[in-house]
Amino acid sequence: MKVLALAELIWPTDSSGGSLATHLHLKRLAQEGAEVTVVGSAAPPGARLIKAEPPTTRPALWLWIAKRRRWLQKLAEEHDVVYIPRYAYPMVDIAHAAGVPAVVHMHGYPTYNSLGIPGDWKLEKGAAVLYAAVAHAAVEKAIDRWLRRADAVICVSKTHCQKLAPYRPVYVPNPPPDDLPPPQPPRRYFIYLGGDQRHKCPHLARAAARAAGMPLVEPRGAPRQATLRLVAGAWALLFPSCWEEPMPYAVYEALLMGIPVVALPIGGQAELINQTPSAQFTAEDTSAKAFIKAAIRVASLTRQEAALIRIKIADSLIAHSETAKDSQPLGSVLRAKIKEYESSSPRA
Repeated sequence: MKVLALAELIWPTDSSGGSLATHLHLKRLAQEGAEVTVVGSAAPPGARLIKAEPPTTRPALWLWIAKRRRWLQKLAEEHDVVYIPRYAYPMVDIAHAAGVPAVVHMHGYPTYNSLGIPGDWKLEKGAAVLYAAVAHAAVEKAIDRWLRRADAVICVSKTHCQKLAPYRPVYVPNPPPDDLPPPQPPRRYFIYLGGDQRHKCPHLARAAARAAGMPLVEPRGAPRQATLRLVAGAWALLFPSCWEEPMPYAVYEALLMGIPVVALPIGGQAELINQTPSAQFTAEDTSAKAFIKAAIRVASLTRQEAALIRIKIADSLIAHSETAKDSQPLGSVLRAKIKEYESSSPRA
């Protein structure tokens, strides 16, 4: 199986969860014997890299693709399937022109800022808000059309799948990271990883830490391994994100290391947490008061209780992988779509 991926963002040149997922999925495909070609800034071991620097924002990325359509189509013709792990939706039409299927792997939602919130374009700042006010409807309409033409749309959690239901998504959970540090004894500090993005609700994390009497560590710009070590030693991860995240790696990694997570009862974050004893630290509702109350509750654990619950969380987490109920491995999805496409639209 020959897989062509256009990845405008990918780990390690980008540190977001979706970029890490792209790296891990492509790495696994290569390990399984697929011939993987990545057009982008980096590629995992075993994959071929065609070095490029596509824009990371829409529609600048779409214009970049349009200008290189002939080259990209020729490249697609040399492969069996085109894999689209982020915003390169025009590759759907290019794949079909090349006679191969296109699979879109969603790590967000088909709205302007991918948050799945009506009017999320209003989160833009400065002059970008003016552009978004004019362009958001056309952008969202274009995304909808491309997703409906894709041969498969992949979702990463059951909650995510429900919100993408119009596109008949296939459930492919993100693989667990392979670079987590060993367990550490709990230290009395909270950690928050969301930065100052408004939809991550940083003010709530800071208010909760103050109310609980706990120091709050915010490791902005730190290397991944340094950040993971800080998470591994934290008393708890504060995750006050106030949008329905599809499948947040910050939560997944913390739980895999046994770290309690304080979160709102929404999205993929709640889906992950509810598989573990950390569910007792999920806020009772989506109010700030409920989140702060949950943070105070986890802070009140004794050191012995904190150490014990870490073991229980790590042991109880149902791996959010191909073993999850109703899910499929990415490689199986790609192979099935190649077979379907070849039977209905054989190449000349």
